[in-house]
Amino acid sequence: MKNLKLTAQTICSALLFFCIGLTSPSSFALEQVIIEQDDESTANGHIDYSGSWHRDENTWSDTTGAYVNIRFNGTSIVVNGIKGPDQGIMDVYLDGVFLRSEDNNAPRDRNAFIFSEPKISGGEHILKLVVTGKKAPEGTGTKITIRNVAYTKDDTLVVDAFKMTQIPNSELSIQATSSANDSGIANAFDGDSATHWVANSTENQTIDIDLGHQYLVGKIGMIPDINQLTQGRLRKISLYTSDDGVNYVRSLDDVAFGSNEWTGRQAAINAGFAPSTDQIFYYLHLPEPRRARYLRLAIHSTWNGVARVADFKLYRYIEPAKPYSPKTFKLPIFQQNVYGDISHGQKVLIEKGLQVQAWIPIEGSGRRELSREDFDRLNITGVANYSQRSLYPENFLSRNPDLLWSAAKFPFGNSKLTALPPTTGDSPLIPQALIDNLSKGVSICLGDEQEYGDLIQRRNTLAWFEYARSHFPDQIIHTNQVEGQFRSIADWEHYMTNAEPDMLTYDYYVYSSSGRDEDVPYLALKNMNGPRKYASLGVDLTGNKPIPFGLYLGAYKTGGNSYAEGWYEFTESQKKFIPFIAMAAGAKWFSLFRVEYDKYGSFLFGEDGWPTHHFFEYANIFKQMRNLGPHLVRLQNIDLAVVSGQTLELTDGVKNIVDNDLPGRFNNGYFQFGDWSRDRNPSYHIESVTVVNPETVNNGLAQDVFIGYFDLLPNLSEQQLSFFSSQAPKYFMVVNGQTSGNGRTFKAQFGSSKETKQNIRLVFSQSGTLKKVNKNTGASETVPLIAIDGGYELNLSIGGGDGELFFWQE
Repeated sequence: MKNLKLTAQTICSALLFFCIGLTSPSSFALEQVIIEQDDESTANGHIDYSGSWHRDENTWSDTTGAYVNIRFNGTSIVVNGIKGPDQGIMDVYLDGVFLRSEDNNAPRDRNAFIFSEPKISGGEHILKLVVTGKKAPEGTGTKITIRNVAYTKDDTLVVDAFKMTQIPNSELSIQATSSANDSGIANAFDGDSATHWVANSTENQTIDIDLGHQYLVGKIGMIPDINQLTQGRLRKISLYTSDDGVNYVRSLDDVAFGSNEWTGRQAAINAGFAPSTDQIFYYLHLPEPRRARYLRLAIHSTWNGVARVADFKLYRYIEPAKPYSPKTFKLPIFQQNVYGDISHGQKVLIEKGLQVQAWIPIEGSGRRELSREDFDRLNITGVANYSQRSLYPENFLSRNPDLLWSAAKFPFGNSKLTALPPTTGDSPLIPQALIDNLSKGVSICLGDEQEYGDLIQRRNTLAWFEYARSHFPDQIIHTNQVEGQFRSIADWEHYMTNAEPDMLTYDYYVYSSSGRDEDVPYLALKNMNGPRKYASLGVDLTGNKPIPFGLYLGAYKTGGNSYAEGWYEFTESQKKFIPFIAMAAGAKWFSLFRVEYDKYGSFLFGEDGWPTHHFFEYANIFKQMRNLGPHLVRLQNIDLAVVSGQTLELTDGVKNIVDNDLPGRFNNGYFQFGDWSRDRNPSYHIESVTVVNPETVNNGLAQDVFIGYFDLLPNLSEQQLSFFSSQAPKYFMVVNGQTSGNGRTFKAQFGSSKETKQNIRLVFSQSGTLKKVNKNTGASETVPLIAIDGGYELNLSIGGGDGELFFWQE
């Protein structure tokens, strides 16, 4: 195929849009560019196709090795295309560097993002998409289909600009001019293609729809009555929009059914697809989006008789995200009537949110500083420096004054508290820049990994706690330990009651080139034992005022292999498991160690400084954690239980299936840990939990699943309790403990979240209102339960290491 010409039709400022057979939504102030075959390129952009490509309403190829080069000058880009069972896997390169593979096998979506990159350094780039000829195991084809490309030249995010989502039918109020008996208009909005609406007159019909909210409406989907294809199919319609339900504006005028605005396949209907098959929907795209609360669909004519419709779907645009602008915090003095009688650490996290921080190198370290673009798209909440006496990344934060910060290894920039603090005057150890920006600080860590059993370190630690509180009254003051540095229960209790920390944190990195997948849950929880237990007890050891706890997450390669063979890199399921099991156990503070452009130490960036797949996997995880955060910071974990899995072990040359012994390995009393059938479950209406492993990982045997149980933080104020949608919600979190990849080099690894998913069936004793916190949006959604003999069923498919947060609205 020859080069394609890009000719601008409308001139706006922000966005360039390459379009193949689709009109751009001009309300977004887009610069629309039409791609015409067999023409030359322009300065706006350039698309080259190599290999065998085909063109109908889209451009597609299933020839292995065929590729497309997209040349553009911008800071973000999305490629719009088709996802579906017949779509395969493509490899993606940016400026000649492999980024990742994208699997386009999914439920049919003719307006899908097949690739997006929200933040790219400015300048000219080449995006290359390669047809691999590979497909998912359940897929039926290897096609790669492209509809259009969009990119920006500034910092305006483009990723969501062309993405639409269905407006839930539950939000709609609908009226129709007429309906035949037992065939009311509600049947056309019930999501069931087997039911249908039938008008009782051949005269013009109108359908009035109240969307419930103002939306940027983008398209309408319609499926005819499958059982009466020769009668009542819509022929010509008009669409009107309104803000008040009284004054309407015509948005589509007398559209002919089957014209170019309609997509879909009449052949799919004729071929006898089942009524529920999405492929028989026809979609009417508005030439430009319309912001409206009310729609009026006027039906002017039909094919053969009265109008008959099985289902309508209404879609709105997901509007472009606002630029990231963290709140500049100026903390008030904590008042009991605002937060209630809770600990200082809990108050700070309610105010500033669940923390996903990152350790970054700063000036004087000899290492390249993190860019603001990479900071933003990693979805971290703030930065901390390490190994520098300045404590405060002044150059970085002076360029980004709205960001939050934390300090580690205070005050000397090393692990040990080697001297006592000054007794008079202001300390020269505290830089002026830090003092000037105290309101943006979150936490101050005293030293790092010092032995509390060492009497000199104990003395110095207690003295620095007192000093730090007098200088940082609004920050969380804490230390950070590894397992064993509190040598006894007496050490723990002395530390809690004398140092009175605001939070407990620890670091331990489970994964290595010599580890085993079977040991991961035990090692993760073993190192969480002490911090979790004593944080729950609080500094007075009564449990009446718990403090938060947290941990470090790993982002660096570990040794055990030569660099040429490949140092150990975490798999996706491993990256998910540690934060999700920690949140299920009550953790509210995390710090990523470490974020830097060092290809030998960090796996977040490649040799050329471009983010790796690890970067984007962590970015997605951190977005999900932050969306769960508003709930979790107001909760207190009260229990963590395991649905024990099984393992295949080789004993004397014989393969035996053995039950995991996770609860039995905890004998120090830190966890109230046991089988899921503990007495805790009746309060959460859980009758049974069963797990099936549909994958080949762990020899197809079910692996551990965890359930964390929560109460509201004790002594929250009425203002804080108003966050919850009911007076006594009962929260629980389900985590899939199956991971894979431990002990293998990255070349031999497998262990994506998809490859380690498990199917989890929960049976409840009641059907009340069960909600799930959608970790991709933060919204609380009602979960439908299925009535079965003896209870109500919920079936989950959860990826490896992943978790879901639920609550009963009681």
